[in-house]
Amino acid sequence: MTLTTHIRRPTAGSPTIRVFGPLWVLAVLAFPIQGLGQESGGEAPQEAPAYSMLRAEESYTYLREGSPYASDPFDPIKFIRLNHDGSLFLTVGGEVRLRLEFFDNADWESGRDELYSQRLSVHTALNAGQRVRFFGEVYHGLLSKSEPEFAEDDDLALHQGFLELRLLDDIRHQVNLRVGRQELAYGSARLIGIREGPNIRRSFDAARVLYTGGQLQMEGFFGSEVVTSPGTFDNSRNRDMAVWGLFSRLSIPGIVGSTEAYYFGVDVDQARFDDGIAAERRHSVGIRRFGSLGSAFRYNTEVIFQFGTFGDQNIRAFAVETDFHYLLNSLELRPVLGIRLDFVSGDRGAADGTLNTFNALFTNPAYFGLLSQLTPMNLFDIHPSLTLELSERAEAIVDWDFFWRASKDDGLYSPPRFFARAGDPMQGRFIGHQPGLEFVYRVSRHLTWSTEASYFVSGDYLMDSGDAENIINLATTLSFKY
Repeated sequence: MTLTTHIRRPTAGSPTIRVFGPLWVLAVLAFPIQGLGQESGGEAPQEAPAYSMLRAEESYTYLREGSPYASDPFDPIKFIRLNHDGSLFLTVGGEVRLRLEFFDNADWESGRDELYSQRLSVHTALNAGQRVRFFGEVYHGLLSKSEPEFAEDDDLALHQGFLELRLLDDIRHQVNLRVGRQELAYGSARLIGIREGPNIRRSFDAARVLYTGGQLQMEGFFGSEVVTSPGTFDNSRNRDMAVWGLFSRLSIPGIVGSTEAYYFGVDVDQARFDDGIAAERRHSVGIRRFGSLGSAFRYNTEVIFQFGTFGDQNIRAFAVETDFHYLLNSLELRPVLGIRLDFVSGDRGAADGTLNTFNALFTNPAYFGLLSQLTPMNLFDIHPSLTLELSERAEAIVDWDFFWRASKDDGLYSPPRFFARAGDPMQGRFIGHQPGLEFVYRVSRHLTWSTEASYFVSGDYLMDSGDAENIINLATTLSFKY
């Protein structure tokens, strides 16, 4: 059982639904949302909890006896009572995400693209008492290119469809079993995430056992990644791969922060690195510490060690990430100063019996921002940032990322883990730097508008190894969730 590191893009000729109707649907839906449910006189009711990034984790049982929050126009479809006492109920939700994007010199090659993309999703959850739940979600994705593009174009797909059984439920312990197609995301999504940037998020055909007890959460899973295709209900699990793992999170009263420890394994039929192409069996062991010190300082640190085999070679790789943010609460606009450092190992010599290239597995393509040219493999980066709170609903983020190859004997990798460009110790180490600006405005609980601008300036490694045009990327996105 194996995980293919290089996924072939779908061939041309597949039908693609060209749907631009959501542009006006979004406008009609979004217009009346602001201010709905507020009572005249007195203090306005508290807004309901924000939608989760993982929609399958949302719970609307608070609507059974009447909501304690401000009324929402979508409350009627969040708790559709199917029996008298409300123990059997249905929840419906979804998203309309529309994006306009401009690229100049994508992939460091001369050229210009103006693109429109859209994601449409609808999900439903059927809850039968406290013990049984079924969750299903369908996706449609479109990118305005002449040929379908991987993870962007999909006429219609079963993105999630799983059955959840509560095997144990008492005061101190809870054990759930989930079987079927589902999203997986662990910790900071450093190794396993949902691929939020492209139109089609990542899902897995998997079985999971989830335990919660007091301050401890644990989970074990086994499955394979689902490969997207541009047709209708033609996505299928990757039969050339398997992934499994154990994940835990622990918070100890009296000790600052939380700790995550995990083990992930993958079996790959044919993986490609600068060191060659071969079968890969890789094991990743990691620990993460994160939390806050006081009200101003936030920290996130993660260390990962990888071992296993690549063909007849041994694997020895590692990654270290540190991420610190400090809030200047007394200043206007409440600025947050951030600094992030990543060191991700690369191979130290071809065919020397050891592969040192770190495998980012199923990380988010937008790990370094919407301009997803690089993935965290054979990389060292320094990433300062500044976040400004323009209002209760708006913020601006200015950042500047600097990239070097961790090893000059290894090459360059693009998201999610494609081998993109060969390495040469005679070529430069500096890949380039990328200043960026992001503006986010949360119009309401349902509607978010964001705009991003990125400029990638090529360094000496790109100039020494091939195309090295500077990249400009501008994008504006509307997301409506219900």
